[in-house]
Amino acid sequence: MQKFFYDEVDATWGLKPLSDSCAPVFLIASVWRTGSTLTQRLIVSSKDILMWGEPFADSSIIQNLHATTKPFLDAQTRYAWPHFTPTRMNIDKDKWMERMATQWIANMYPDIAELKESYRSMLDRLFFASAKKENFKRFGIKFVRLTVEQVQFLQWIYPDARIVFLTRNPYDAWNSYSGCNWTYSYPNIKVSKLVPFIKIWEKNTKEFLGFQHPNSMFFRYEDIIKRSDIREKLREHCLLDSINEDILQVRQRGIQNTQSLKGISTRDIQQIEKLVGPLTKKLGYLGHKRTLSYEEVPSFHQN
Repeated sequence: MQKFFYDEVDATWGLKPLSDSCAPVFLIASVWRTGSTLTQRLIVSSKDILMWGEPFADSSIIQNLHATTKPFLDAQTRYAWPHFTPTRMNIDKDKWMERMATQWIANMYPDIAELKESYRSMLDRLFFASAKKENFKRFGIKFVRLTVEQVQFLQWIYPDARIVFLTRNPYDAWNSYSGCNWTYSYPNIKVSKLVPFIKIWEKNTKEFLGFQHPNSMFFRYEDIIKRSDIREKLREHCLLDSINEDILQVRQRGIQNTQSLKGISTRDIQQIEKLVGPLTKKLGYLGHKRTLSYEEVPSFHQN
C-alpha cells in the first residue's frame, strides 16, 4: 500500500488540514481511451456537479503546482526553511518586523501554511468559482495525465475530495488509440508507440491499485458500462443524487478522424502480453475484447 506522502509533509511542518470544500470529484484515467469521458458524462448527468474535462492540459497546472511541494521533505531544506519564516522563528515577530531593515532578509519566506492555502485559493478561483458562475454547487475535474503522487497533492488541498481511479483493458485501449500521436507532457513528450502507451497504463494502474485512501475508489470501465450495481457504487462514492442511465445510449465520438486509426495487430497483442501479462490477468483482461466479468475477478468483489 502506498503511503499518503502529504501526511508526512503536514507532520514535518506542523500544518493543519485545510477545511472541507464541496467534495469535488477527481476522475483519474490510467491512460487515454479508457472511457473517462463517458464516465465523466455519467457523473455530470446528476446535474449537481460540473466536471471540467482535462482543463488547460498542456499547461500541466496540477503537475506544476505539485512539483513546487517536492522540496518540503528534502533533507537539505526541511530544517532550513523555518529559520527564514518569521512566524516560525523563536522571536518577537512584531519587533523583528519593525527592525527588518537591519536583519538578514535575503531568504525570508511567508509561512508554509500560507503556501498551502494559496494552492487551494488558486484552484478554487479557477475551477470552483467558475462552476458556481454556471449555477453548480460542486465541481470536479477529469484527468488523463496525472500520477498518483499528483493526485495526492489534490487530496491534500481538498481533504473531502472524492477520487475515482479508472482503467480499461489495455488491449482495447490501444486498439482505440493506435495511430494517434497525442501530447503527454507539453511540449516535447508525445505518445505514438505501443510501448510508452502501455508503460503509462501499467505505472498508473499499479499505483491506483496500491494507493488505498478512504476517499478513493478503483473502477474498471467495462464494469461501469455493463453493471448497474457498479454505476450505483460510482454514484454513492461521488455523493451524487442520481445518475441518468440513458447517457449510456448516447454516443459521442472522441476521435474525429477515425481514418488515422490503425487498430491492434497480432504483434501488438503479443507485445502487450509480454510487457504486462501478469497485471492484465490479475484485472481480468485476457486479450483484445476478452475481459472477464466482475464476478470472475476475485480481487474486485472482495473489496
